[in-house]
Amino acid sequence: MLTSLLGIVAAQAASVTTPPPVVLYTPSHGYPSRSASPLEPVRSAIFDVEVRGGDQLLWSGPMRVSTQNGASLDHRQSDAPPAQCAASERGYDNSNRQLLSISLSMRDGPASLVSARVTWERQLDSTDCRGGSRTVSFNETFPLEAGSSKTIKADGGLTVTLRQR
Repeated sequence: MLTSLLGIVAAQAASVTTPPPVVLYTPSHGYPSRSASPLEPVRSAIFDVEVRGGDQLLWSGPMRVSTQNGASLDHRQSDAPPAQCAASERGYDNSNRQLLSISLSMRDGPASLVSARVTWERQLDSTDCRGGSRTVSFNETFPLEAGSSKTIKADGGLTVTLRQR
């Protein structure tokens, strides 16, 4: 009986296969890969941001950004059309809308680079009962060191000023 039991154990051991080898992926693009190592320092900065639409201040305040996490702000408002608009004058979607979206990110390299993405949507004319809106948007990357500022002038009177503390 011991011999048959040893034969069964030997047969089971012979049928166990070893797992396939682990293959590590190596990118073919030739660029050095950048991984988030616990040894890499995470740099953060506070930016004072001011957004204007023409002469109107749309938003102003601080935004904290790090090399691992960006910062964003989204403000959306939608109101009913003015009371003087008769139902026959109104367009399909004539609510008064305004949207402001700000997104900042930062990365280190030979110089600190900041990316700003801003979108501003506004009502065409508050007295026009047919409705409609205009949208201005930009996405720009630029170097910005501590203590310095950058002003970006976009279409439609949109002006964004960033100052890194």
